[in-house]
Amino acid sequence: MINKLALTLILLLVSALGGFSQTKDLVLDKGVAKHARIDKIYAKFSQAYRDLDARAVADLYTVEVLYLVPGNDVKRGRETILKDFSGFFDQTRIEGRKLSISFEILERKVSGGLAYDAGIYTLSNTNSAGTTSSSRGKFVVIALKGKDNVWRFQLDTYNDMPSK
Repeated sequence: MINKLALTLILLLVSALGGFSQTKDLVLDKGVAKHARIDKIYAKFSQAYRDLDARAVADLYTVEVLYLVPGNDVKRGRETILKDFSGFFDQTRIEGRKLSISFEILERKVSGGLAYDAGIYTLSNTNSAGTTSSSRGKFVVIALKGKDNVWRFQLDTYNDMPSK
């Protein structure tokens, strides 16, 4: 009886804490509502970085995405993103590095099939010797819910921030 009660209390506590949608990959600032399908984009994004999987990243974007990379012209289309990330991840593999990325959402608005998030990302880079460095940046994304009921990024823009 005690074991069942303890297990029930633990499950309730874990469930309550999980309701804040806080993971190592995604943190929602106070007042930011979770959205399971949009939050899933960030989980897949983070996993794709760990796996160095360019196709998985590209699939998180609409076919006609606008990708606004600092210091570059506007990039258009999922295939352009695939090409960019393939080159980036290939170079990371060649150099024996590992990557991880996490996100903090500072503001989110969702209306029907359109949403935006503004936040901060942290990119960690571990070299072949095991030394890890991190960089941070701010970003804004606009997500659309497709006819297939899947949310994807339609616009993505970011830039660097000073280190902490």
